[in-house]
Amino acid sequence: MSSSAITHGARAAAQLADKPQAGAQGIREYHLHKIQEAEQKIVDKTQNLRRLEAQRNSLNARVRLLKDELNLLQEPGLTIGEVIKVIGKKKALVKIQPEGKYVVD
Repeated sequence: MSSSAITHGARAAAQLADKPQAGAQGIREYHLHKIQEAEQKIVDKTQNLRRLEAQRNSLNARVRLLKDELNLLQEPGLTIGEVIKVIGKKKALVKIQPEGKYVVD
């Protein structure tokens, strides 16, 4: 909840405290106590929400990194070969052991 809800609760508590009535002191204290409990719950829930949001952001970052790593692992592997002859400025004849020879850029 927002701080306006807390200030509204504090205003309500102050209004209850300002009304002097005979025999209503116990009721006033009961309501003041309930208002304070509700405000404390709001603070606790807000802190828990922030903690959970931070945890979510951390987990999302880890998932993003794992997805990137998985994509890198799924890319085709590189084949290492030996340059046999340079054919031009941008081409070469390459020998790859089990497969044979290729002209590559």
